[in-house]
Amino acid sequence: MAISLQLIYVLILLLFINIYFIYKHKYYQSTVLMVILLFFVPTDAMGILSGKPYSTSGALNLSLVGYDIVIMWLVTASKKRFSIKNISKNDLIVCIGCFSGMIILRMMVDGIGAFSNKMLDNFLLPFMAALFVASYLRKEYVAKLLKVIYLCILVNAGIACAEYVVGRSLFFHSYYLSTVGWYPNIYNSVKWGVPFRCTACLGHPLTNGLYYNLAVVYLYHDERRKTKKGRTLQWLLLTCAIITTNARSALLVFIVYTAIHLLIQKKIKDTVIFISAAIIGFFFVDFQSVYSQLFARDITGSSISVRLIALSSFLKISLKNLLLGVGYNNVTKVTSKFGIGNFEISYFSILLENGLLGFTLWVVSMLSFYKKSMIKKYQNLDIRRIINGMLISYLVIGGMSNSFADPGSLNYILWIILALSRIFDVRNFPLSNSMKIDSIQEN
Repeated sequence: MAISLQLIYVLILLLFINIYFIYKHKYYQSTVLMVILLFFVPTDAMGILSGKPYSTSGALNLSLVGYDIVIMWLVTASKKRFSIKNISKNDLIVCIGCFSGMIILRMMVDGIGAFSNKMLDNFLLPFMAALFVASYLRKEYVAKLLKVIYLCILVNAGIACAEYVVGRSLFFHSYYLSTVGWYPNIYNSVKWGVPFRCTACLGHPLTNGLYYNLAVVYLYHDERRKTKKGRTLQWLLLTCAIITTNARSALLVFIVYTAIHLLIQKKIKDTVIFISAAIIGFFFVDFQSVYSQLFARDITGSSISVRLIALSSFLKISLKNLLLGVGYNNVTKVTSKFGIGNFEISYFSILLENGLLGFTLWVVSMLSFYKKSMIKKYQNLDIRRIINGMLISYLVIGGMSNSFADPGSLNYILWIILALSRIFDVRNFPLSNSMKIDSIQEN
């Protein structure tokens, strides 16, 4: 286990903070602490605390938010009073059964190595985070939590834009340069005229792009009174941040979601402006220059071809490996036979690691946790569209990149969103006339 004296000090501090919050029933504050750790302590920088890079083979080296989740549940357990709310006994049994099945399957292949960063940070601990949020976060605090998440992403967007100008990570440059495999290529490309792909406090540029799209969804469906100038400035900041990631999947989801949002909302004026800007851009922008700047890494076509190879490679994998998976330690051995480092598609990577059986269990666990029967609006937030829009953006981007298949903390936000769908289930609210109408419409 990768641990240092410095990390021990931090964990002790988190222990005392969580003891105070949880014993004082300040579950919202404890959840906010978890969110802040998620957005400002990237997994790639964990080596600064633990003494070993996050991706070190054979070393259990959790993200800081992962450690925090463990501490939160240990403190909660010490009270000897569990209060699992907003999740039925049957759903809880299904989720626990699914994860137990995944662990058993992986131990058959990887042995004790199954308990790795990937198993804990990608699967088990995100579920534990969702269970905590769904059980202990009161619904009147959820709007505040969504705002905190949005503000954290907005701060990272500002950092990303600053990094685009200076051409390097503002906070982790030296460490990333010496220990993180993907960062030197991004940094050195600046010397050849390719714009820096931002990392902010979220880690890899693809991770940044996914988070910024979640913030865009929130901004579109936050109906509280705001000045038009303020909303426009926030939108421009997020738009610029998405561009600085140089992530085509994030940019594509942003454009499509924006267009769909304008059409659904029937905002004629905004739609005209959007279309006019596109037409003007078509005639006056040098698209060849823009493409070479945004997508210079794909001039050779290698970035697209690796995904095409991934699609064709699945037909060549043995039936046994497809059913049971090859485990977390053997994926590179398989993909290297096809001349690629990884599949660059999250679902393929997860399927190959866990097998079709494990992958199915993972999907079933999420479907059993998600509640589609959400109320429509709450505290001037279009809750149903915020949660569903975030989930769609997350899952679509995951299908076009390796965003959440690599070990990291990105799956925590997915499960937190799933937990919010449970909190806003119509059965958790008094059936006022408006809510009755929403419930009827859902049925």
